[in-house]
Amino acid sequence: MKKMAFFLVLAMTGVVNAAVIDVRIASLNGQPITPTKEITITPGDKVDFQITFNAPNTEYLFALGVKLNISGPGSLDWSIFESIRWDPIEEMWVRGEDIHPAFDFLMFQRGDDWLCVPGSARGLRGNGTEYWVIKDIQIQCNSRGDVYLWLSDYLTGSKVIDINLNEVPHQYGAGVIIHQVPACWLCPGQPYGDATGDGAVGLNDLLCLKRSWLKTTADPQGTGYGQYNCCADFTQDGSVNTSDLLRLKQGWMTVHFPCGDISCP
Repeated sequence: MKKMAFFLVLAMTGVVNAAVIDVRIASLNGQPITPTKEITITPGDKVDFQITFNAPNTEYLFALGVKLNISGPGSLDWSIFESIRWDPIEEMWVRGEDIHPAFDFLMFQRGDDWLCVPGSARGLRGNGTEYWVIKDIQIQCNSRGDVYLWLSDYLTGSKVIDINLNEVPHQYGAGVIIHQVPACWLCPGQPYGDATGDGAVGLNDLLCLKRSWLKTTADPQGTGYGQYNCCADFTQDGSVNTSDLLRLKQGWMTVHFPCGDISCP
């Protein structure tokens, strides 16, 4: 895990007609989603991402040499690359189904989180839209907090060429942000005072708030007396106080869709 300043994640932005190499979240718990740059999940969810390429059709991604930078409570899972075969004669990793067919082979090093994918004779051609180069890389996230993932050059770096085989400028995108929150924070009624997840705001929710009164994330966490109960933190700011009591009062006796999750990891 590499600790990097947040501003590095957001520093890169796209420009017109420039080749951009970036990452996108593409799957949640095994279910494909529209590729996105930001997502909110609960600890334990499985998130897959892709490395993408976006360039005009006059440009080609000839070689991909990037470092995967990650900051926050998460780690990369390289298990999907087990399908890639090591060729002892050529001394290289032969391309698997998670690598775009335009590339010949993949090299990667788990410890430093880098990838190098030399291309074929012409490489991967841009088509004016963003599409995957490497897919199904998984991030393991097991505790609350934001995880940032972004790319940067490594070794000889990535190479983009034009139709005349001249090297042209390229850049790396801003990366992705994964927000991890307690499961009950995603319950429809929780922000309105439903601490129990039963879909109704009432006495039981007031009792949950009372047991957790004036407790914060720095205190022991749970649903008992004197513990910080994240489900009773209706403002989701890490503290149970007057603001949460006011939120419960405003939502008193309202009905919401139940979710039945009163966990507080």
